[in-house]
Amino acid sequence: MFHKELIANLMGYPGSFIVRQPTGDGVGWRWLLHEDLPVDDGSKALAEEVLVLGPHAARVREFVEEVGAAQHAKRLTVAAGAGGGAPVPEKIANLADKVYAAALCEGLDHCLRLYEAELDALYADADEDFMSIPQIRAALAQWFDAFPAINALVDEIERRPTQLLSLVDQAVRFGAAQQPHLTAILDGLNKVLLSHIASWVVWGVVPDAAGFFIETTTPREPPAGAAPSSSALGAGPPVAAPGVDGVYADSQAELVSLFQPSYIPTHLAVQILQVGRHARKLVTGGGGEVPLLPEDAFTLSACICSDEVVGNGRLNVALLEDVVAYTERIIGCELWGSVKAEVHACLDGVGDYLLTFRGDLWRSFSVAALDVMGRFGVRVATCRERSLVDTRQATRVREALSQAFHKSVLLHSRSGTAAAADAAAAPDARGADFYQYLTFSVAGDDAALQKLQEPSPPGDKLMPSMKFANYILSTTKQMKLSFAPPKAVEGVFDPFCIELLQNTFSHCLYLLHTEVLLGAVWRSCITAEKRLEVERRRRNTFRPANDEKIARGVQLLKPLLLLRRRMGHFIDNLKIYIMTDVVHAKFSALQRDLRTEVTTFEKARASLKACLQEISKDAFLVDPDKSNHLVLVTIRQAVKACIQVWYITYVCFEQPGRQDDVFRAVGVFSEYKAALAELSVFFDKHVAALYEVLSSNVQVNKYRQLLTRLNFNHYYSRNG
Repeated sequence: MFHKELIANLMGYPGSFIVRQPTGDGVGWRWLLHEDLPVDDGSKALAEEVLVLGPHAARVREFVEEVGAAQHAKRLTVAAGAGGGAPVPEKIANLADKVYAAALCEGLDHCLRLYEAELDALYADADEDFMSIPQIRAALAQWFDAFPAINALVDEIERRPTQLLSLVDQAVRFGAAQQPHLTAILDGLNKVLLSHIASWVVWGVVPDAAGFFIETTTPREPPAGAAPSSSALGAGPPVAAPGVDGVYADSQAELVSLFQPSYIPTHLAVQILQVGRHARKLVTGGGGEVPLLPEDAFTLSACICSDEVVGNGRLNVALLEDVVAYTERIIGCELWGSVKAEVHACLDGVGDYLLTFRGDLWRSFSVAALDVMGRFGVRVATCRERSLVDTRQATRVREALSQAFHKSVLLHSRSGTAAAADAAAAPDARGADFYQYLTFSVAGDDAALQKLQEPSPPGDKLMPSMKFANYILSTTKQMKLSFAPPKAVEGVFDPFCIELLQNTFSHCLYLLHTEVLLGAVWRSCITAEKRLEVERRRRNTFRPANDEKIARGVQLLKPLLLLRRRMGHFIDNLKIYIMTDVVHAKFSALQRDLRTEVTTFEKARASLKACLQEISKDAFLVDPDKSNHLVLVTIRQAVKACIQVWYITYVCFEQPGRQDDVFRAVGVFSEYKAALAELSVFFDKHVAALYEVLSSNVQVNKYRQLLTRLNFNHYYSRNG
């Protein structure tokens, strides 16, 4: 009778012979035989050694039942609304809505059934014949190592529920006797993981997002007929009701590193994320009504969930990488075929948008923007009462710049795309107006403006112009032209490509600003010369003093005109090099490759990224390998010198009160004679250094091309 009672107690249910005492840590329980039980001390000690299995089995059963009840309560809460359902225990609250927790409990319950089956066999043998306690212990020997490890795992999962898969994997890899029982649990969890991966990379759907390392938001109803249902694991796309997990989402999916298993490498997780994004675009037909599905989608899903990928407590990561890579090629080919036309149209718009710096749209914007920035910057630099310049004025300047951009787009893009606008009315027209995807803004960083307000040393004529040049450069960099591509092709333009596009825009706009400012310098000089000629005719020409005064004014303007000519030659040919030899050539090659060689979505994105990187390097925007440092420095300093010349010209000839009195303007300009000569030497020194670098590296294609532009008609060869 005692042995049968002992075996019954080992199932986890204390009987009349058992006394429960709390353990030393106050968390668990320890089972002991009742002191009045008529058993000798030796048998009692042996029985208490065997009884340790009872609390362990009870602990596992309690965890399984609590999680099951919590998941049931969660379902009732969802069905009843926000205020319905039963409360969930805090320690398992994070496990209540995870399919991985259900798979874990199923594996633990299987272990309990195996254990109870052995106890049933022992109980039946105890009926037929006498069985000693050592025999019971020997029959259950494996569980003395398995249950403590299983309970330790359960405790750790309750503390770190988000790392469930990693914890079970560690228990299997670093365990010994407990490994056979936990292997089946890990296999079950990995099968759930693979089914989620298959659903994501093939169908673009996460059936139960809670606990999966890819998360989607902003759900919407799936498109009609998106995918047939299938009950076989991994054989088809899971189907879910609208408004719950498993539907298609409008927003981008993201990695959740908190749920990422330790045995899934980061590069593989990122690849799975990208493939799923492409699959989602493919399944939803790029946002259209008719979904597109790869022909062998069911085969791909079954391959991911095959026994070769998972088994014996191990996930074959190398094989999974191969299957995901193959799936990526299949999905990429299918997706590229569906969005190829949209990608071509969008890239044509990007290329045209960059090349419009050669046209009237950006020139008109640059003129309007420089009128705002120039007047404000000069006023700030020359204002004696610094308190008059505040952040509200800077905000109004940024608003004026935004208005200038929108006016330029309205004036030029509408007239230039009238035919495209008419074509847009047709149902099959795509990408008629590229500017609808652009958003112009000016950032609020006023660091350069603060430095512009700082007083310059007395008598220093160059410092204000230098700070003004820095202000123009800083404000131009803050002009952001955000590009939001159409949904069908947004995967081609990743954030890195958009950033490269933004940097190219800022650089081209800065050169255009400089070109416009040099044009203003030329107009100011010509206007001053004409006014001097008018004054010569208006005044008594027979007075030598007047003639000498006018001749001295004309003589002062000649060095400025000569310097402006050298600067104009440099800026014009640098801009032609960037527009023609870099942007136009690179984008023409990109479009040619996209039409002939690119066959997948990933290759299209890689080609665009490589093209924009080459543009950034060949246009001397960036210097990642430090090979173009001297070229970058000389170009930037030469361009800044051009802006400084405009500042001096504007202060002398265009400020209020000096436009009508040419002699006063010339008198002020004479004070800048030394500063202008210093700027001339500074500019010529940097251009000469640039010419020397380019001449000594003609074997480099970009250096040779830029040298050809700058030395047009042997300009520098003849003039030294």
